[in-house]
Amino acid sequence: MSGLKKSGANSLKETEKKRKQVFKPVLDNPLTQSNVWPFVEPEVGTSLVDLLQHLLTPIGRYNEARKLQKINGSKSDATVSLEPPSIQKEITIGFNSTVKALEDQAQSGRKARIKSDSSNPSPEYIQYVFVTKFDISSALLLSPLPVLSYTASWSEEHRVKLVQLPKGSMAKLSSALKMENVGFIGLRASSSSASHLYELVNSNISDVEVPWLKGYLTGQASSYFAPPLAKVLATSAPVQAKKNNQKKRKVDKKEGSNKKEEEGRKEKVKEEEGRKKLRKKKEAEGKE
Repeated sequence: MSGLKKSGANSLKETEKKRKQVFKPVLDNPLTQSNVWPFVEPEVGTSLVDLLQHLLTPIGRYNEARKLQKINGSKSDATVSLEPPSIQKEITIGFNSTVKALEDQAQSGRKARIKSDSSNPSPEYIQYVFVTKFDISSALLLSPLPVLSYTASWSEEHRVKLVQLPKGSMAKLSSALKMENVGFIGLRASSSSASHLYELVNSNISDVEVPWLKGYLTGQASSYFAPPLAKVLATSAPVQAKKNNQKKRKVDKKEGSNKKEEEGRKEKVKEEEGRKKLRKKKEAEGKE
C-alpha cells in the first residue's frame, strides 16, 4: 500500500512539475455597459401589449381587406373600407423601417445641436419604440437599440423611450396586424390615438442611460470616464508540451537533412560509377 501511495504522490508531483504558472490579461469593454434595457414590470408589460393590440387592430383589418381584394380581384368592397387608418402614417413596423427612422433622427438631431437649434422635433419624430425582446433570439438585432435610442433622442426633454415587451408579445402583435413575425414597432410622439399608451409608458418606464455618452444631448463635454476594466488571471500552462514539439521538429528536421545527405551521397556514387565505366570504355576503344 505504501508503495502505491508513493507512486501516486510521485505522479502528482511530476504532473505539477510539467505545468508552470502564467498570467493572462483579461480586458473588458466598458462600452458594453450601455446595453441595459429599461426595466418593465410584468403587469405593465401585459397592459402595454393589450393597448398596442387595440391600437394596431385597424391596420390588421386594412391589411386583411387588401389581401382579400387581391385574391378576389375586386376593386371595391361594400362591407370593408379600404381607406388606410390614420394610425398607419404614425407608425413604423419591422426592424428595417424602425431602425432607419431612428438613424435619420440621430443624424438630424446632431445637426440641430451643432447649429444650436432649440426648436421642437418634427411631427414625424419617433419617440416610442416597442420591441418583443424575449421572442427574438438574435442578439445582433437587439444590442444596438439602447445606444441608437439614446442618440436618436432630440433632447433631454424629448427622449426616445425603448420598451421591451414580455414573452409571447410577437404572436399577439402579429395577429393584430395580420402580419408575420412583428417584433419592432415605432410610434410618433404626435399620435393622438396612442395617448393612453404613452401615459402608461411615461409613468412606468425610465429612459435609456448611456454613461459614456453623457452630455451628448446637451452639447456639453462629458466629465464621465469609464474606469479601465483590465484584470490579470493567474492560471497554469503545460511546460513539456512545447518542448516536446520543439524536439519533434528538431528530430524531423534532422531526419530530413540526413535523408538529403544520403540521397546526395548516392548521387555522387552513381556519378562516380558512370565516370569509371566511361573511362574503361574509352581505354578499351584505344587498345583496339
